[in-house]
Amino acid sequence: MIPRFSLLFIALTPLCNALSIPKISSKIELDIRHDNLGLQLQQPTDKHPHPLVLWHGLGDSAHSSGMTEFAELIKQVHPGIYIHSISLSDDQSADQKAGWFGDVNAQVDIVATELSTIPELKNGFDAIGFSR
Repeated sequence: MIPRFSLLFIALTPLCNALSIPKISSKIELDIRHDNLGLQLQQPTDKHPHPLVLWHGLGDSAHSSGMTEFAELIKQVHPGIYIHSISLSDDQSADQKAGWFGDVNAQVDIVATELSTIPELKNGFDAIGFSR
């Protein structure tokens, strides 16, 4: 049996050729292109970016290495941006467990109250939530 990914790749290859879209032949090539994305997007602007709120996903925590790296990438593309990473506990392990076992309705109420007290967010903000 042919895996679904292979069928998709086979189906899209002629389309890529017809549209002159470069094919991505390997994960390594994809990663290299992704790493250059930030450099291509950096353009000087007079606008100050909206503050950004990040809410980690299930099994993660607000200050994990992955979330910290993601925030740093955003700061490279948008220098001067204010980023707030939502933490459900001061303890990283408890923050991680709260994502799995906490009452999400209660968490939304707590986080909404917390966000309303942050002066940098008073004029609005953008938000990214992972697997919520």
